[in-house]
Amino acid sequence: MKKYLFIGLSLALVSSYSIAATDYVMYYKDNGSWQKGEVYPSFSSCQNAREFHWAGRENTYCVIADF
Repeated sequence: MKKYLFIGLSLALVSSYSIAATDYVMYYKDNGSWQKGEVYPSFSSCQNAREFHWAGRENTYCVIADF
């Protein structure tokens, strides 16, 4: 029984680490083309930054960083 508890806790830690390690990049439109902007540690912080970006919410979007 302890073995299954250990395996379950290990999987939970690994999965929570992989979720926490996801970064997001904000892209913005500048003169008709999309430019890569800042990198953010969470989707909510990226969405928050869109509120105050000079390009506005309609010309920005957030995606998972692929580097």
